[in-house]
Amino acid sequence: MSTAPQWDVSSMTSAYCNLAKARATQDAVALDLGVAGGGAGSELKPQLLHRIHLAPAAAKRLHEILGRLLGEYAAGR
Repeated sequence: MSTAPQWDVSSMTSAYCNLAKARATQDAVALDLGVAGGGAGSELKPQLLHRIHLAPAAAKRLHEILGRLLGEYAAGR
């Protein structure tokens, strides 16, 4: 029986993000995560906080996880 990996969280940081953008190449999927900024007047200037590059296999796994979590979220509403 396999056990879950023990993550080293000593360098981990957390950030709230309300904006996301993604793009893909043959080699990787890139996620840009940020927050909407309150510019002067009606100007919206997003602040990019993180750019994450994922191997295709990791992107596929993240897709599966997010799909399951969002399904559970929608079912509980």
